[in-house]
Amino acid sequence: MRYRIGLRLRCDRPADALRLLLAAAIAAALPLLLLLARGSASAADRAAPAAAPAMRQYYLTTAAFPGSQAVGACAAGYHFASLWEIMQTATLSYNTTLGQTLDDSGQGPPSAHGGWVRTGWVSSSGTTVGEANCNNWTASTGYEGTMARPSNDWTSAEATFQGWVVQTEDCGPGWPVWCVEDMAAAPSPTLTATPAATASPTSSPTRAPGREVYLPLVLR
Repeated sequence: MRYRIGLRLRCDRPADALRLLLAAAIAAALPLLLLLARGSASAADRAAPAAAPAMRQYYLTTAAFPGSQAVGACAAGYHFASLWEIMQTATLSYNTTLGQTLDDSGQGPPSAHGGWVRTGWVSSSGTTVGEANCNNWTASTGYEGTMARPSNDWTSAEATFQGWVVQTEDCGPGWPVWCVEDMAAAPSPTLTATPAATASPTSSPTRAPGREVYLPLVLR
């Protein structure tokens, strides 16, 4: 927004030079005062801290489910987690209200407690860790699925995968399920075509409208 300041002076006594000088000083100082006010507002806007985005939540169910029921085991707003979604727990927040906890869990998951995880593999009836998935979580007895649990023995030779112990178990017995919060769908961008402005060959450039502020000063 541009401002145009007009100063109207009226002097009943032309010989009163002091008042004329005072009026001229006020006129010269007004643009500076406006700039200072706008600068202060901008600095206040920059100083306002931005709100930190909420961390995505995950949890391990307290109930146990056979492999064929793992897909529907999570609460509303959550889904059956792939290990790739929850591997880096430092970027997530564990939901201690919905999930299992132990005495020293704090705000994190319980160690040594495992549950079913998706593998990212094709539908499989095999027994290989990272591939076995209860025939894409539709079968129970006679098939195996992949489970994962945070390691509770940090000094043993127990094989860990990024801090997780992974193994296969029979799909028939019930095991907990790892759940992770659904991600909000990103809004689709909307493109609006703006017609290009065409200038008339006879038209002259126009100035952007501004605001005029008149300060009537009467010098007596």
